[in-house]
Amino acid sequence: MRSNVMNADTQKSLLIVEDHAPLRRALRDWLLLEFPSWTIRESGSAEEALAAMNTRLPDLVLMDIALPLMDGVTATMEIRKQHPGVACVIMTMYDSPEYRSAAQAAGAKGFINKLHVQAELLPLIAQLRLDPESTLV
Repeated sequence: MRSNVMNADTQKSLLIVEDHAPLRRALRDWLLLEFPSWTIRESGSAEEALAAMNTRLPDLVLMDIALPLMDGVTATMEIRKQHPGVACVIMTMYDSPEYRSAAQAAGAKGFINKLHVQAELLPLIAQLRLDPESTLV
């Protein structure tokens, strides 16, 4: 049986889905400092992320909500439908009740305002590791 991000005893894999390349690289570099043993991959679109799921299934997906073509909520719904063991966290600049509700309905485990990602992401990952069934949307 495949482990997920919450199992602290295994190698982790994380996929960052963000169309803004500088932000995507900054997130990758920061997370590699925090989790040096993790494999961190990047996708610039939802379609690229869904294709990447076929090569190696990540434990955690950080998904931008506003992506070209397919949005992050739809992509999260697809990921959760095809791979229910993969935890998805929605990131957005536009924190609104409607976006939170859509993220929760899509099966996201968390919701983070990009303006607060440095303060909120690590505690959210820690909470998901302690309680894989928790939903922090």
